[in-house]
Amino acid sequence: MIGSDCQGFVKPAPALGEEAIASPLGGRCGPFLSQALRRLGGEHFPRSEFPKRGRFAMCLQAGPALGFDPPEPITVTGPGDAVAWARRITDFGWYAEIYALFLCGAVLRRAAWLGAAVALDDFIAWPDFSLGYAPPGGADAVMLLVCRPGQGVVPTAADRRVYELLRLAHAARDVPLRDVVLVDGRRWHSMASPSG
Repeated sequence: MIGSDCQGFVKPAPALGEEAIASPLGGRCGPFLSQALRRLGGEHFPRSEFPKRGRFAMCLQAGPALGFDPPEPITVTGPGDAVAWARRITDFGWYAEIYALFLCGAVLRRAAWLGAAVALDDFIAWPDFSLGYAPPGGADAVMLLVCRPGQGVVPTAADRRVYELLRLAHAARDVPLRDVVLVDGRRWHSMASPSG
């Protein structure tokens, strides 16, 4: 969900006409799936009950349109595994976009697409906005895959400043930033690496 206004949102139980499908897996960070899978007959994005002035009145729950909760465990031990998994996404690395990977240990709990034409600089105003997409039950860490075709994978001085800001903001929320991986087409670079 986007924004702190949505953090207390509890997804309602399936209503009449909706099928509930049980989540078979459990894990150290809570249930593996963030919620029981269900087929919705109506609206897919719950509206905030308490709109606040100057804030978005709609909270988006990561779902088929915004994110992916893997039905089976996917191991992500580092940036190489993250990029290898993301290459399954059609044209990954060839369009400007950012993905947030929420991890529990070395297991991917949720992959959230943060939008098209999003850049690393966009995090300056709200460095921890990716945490609004965290799965219920939380995550141990988050990794960002920043696709920026044509800009290369060598971090600039501005990239390094944003990376430090992101690290501090995520640490303050107890969900450490494990890495920011810059991707340009087939090439990638881990900012958390010693040469980062």
